[in-house]
Amino acid sequence: MAQQPLISVVMSVYNGARFLREAMDSMLAQTFANFEFVIINDGSTDGSREIIEGYDDRRIRLYEQENQGIARALNRGIGLARAGLIARMDADDISAPRRLEKEYDFMRSHPEFAVVAAGTALMTESGRRGPLSFEAGTAWRELGDDDIVRKSLVWHGSVMYGKAEFLEAGGYRPETVPAEDLDLWLRLRQKHPLAMLNELLYYQRRWMRPAHRRLVVKRRVALNYALELDRQRRAEGADELQRGRPSHKPAITCEEARRWALIAFGFDLRTYLGARDWRGAWAFARAFLGTDPTSPRVWFLFMRRILSWATEFVRARLPAALGGRRPRRVTN
Repeated sequence: MAQQPLISVVMSVYNGARFLREAMDSMLAQTFANFEFVIINDGSTDGSREIIEGYDDRRIRLYEQENQGIARALNRGIGLARAGLIARMDADDISAPRRLEKEYDFMRSHPEFAVVAAGTALMTESGRRGPLSFEAGTAWRELGDDDIVRKSLVWHGSVMYGKAEFLEAGGYRPETVPAEDLDLWLRLRQKHPLAMLNELLYYQRRWMRPAHRRLVVKRRVALNYALELDRQRRAEGADELQRGRPSHKPAITCEEARRWALIAFGFDLRTYLGARDWRGAWAFARAFLGTDPTSPRVWFLFMRRILSWATEFVRARLPAALGGRRPRRVTN
């Protein structure tokens, strides 16, 4: 008889062949071995299926379906999961070897928490490490609304959560894609605390996708909608999706779309500069300036980004240049 898994790792794949082997290898090399790997191939056409089928590991359970989007694919995978704890994994990211071990230990020791996220480092398309997205300190921290919404510290692929709590909250909602993760965290937080481990256990890949700017704007619209649904729940006890009366997502103006594109491209530019991946940095720099190449404000913001990075770069390397000594402060 097959051993009952303690963790179900659930991953949705849609045309993820480019980075899929790295993602799967990192999961199959975990120090915590008692898990099943539920993979939903969501209508891939790029050879993802053949890559998955090339693995000879009994923990892998592959399911095929026509393309239905990440929310429906993950809902199906979690419905098929046999364990009470769900660990997410994205098909273009990397998990550190002790990620499952550390998250499992936390969830067993803190059953009051519905979700634990891993400390995450951003990485470039080529895998070069960029900035951290968490604040190292104590072993773990409880997440507040500011951490979840404004700081965006919870990377979807890095989390582990209880299957029962997930189902009680209503699972992922296709209407909120591509902010289905934030929508879920806000609903779970109504009844349960969320936590993050202050240890680097996950690497989230940032890369230029086709129609990247359109995806950025689409996510901003979805984020606004998730926040509006959260406002409705706080004010009225239930949101329009829970009542079965979905409306259209709130639109944003062209100026708002441009502003959010600048924020997103600036964020990724900082990641690539921090990793000293100059080729990728140039691609995001062009995307940043391409939002409005004739605007003095766009050029001003771009130069401010560059100067900010250059200042951090010099400060980080100045002690080494001085032979390990800090510059002496001169006082009158």
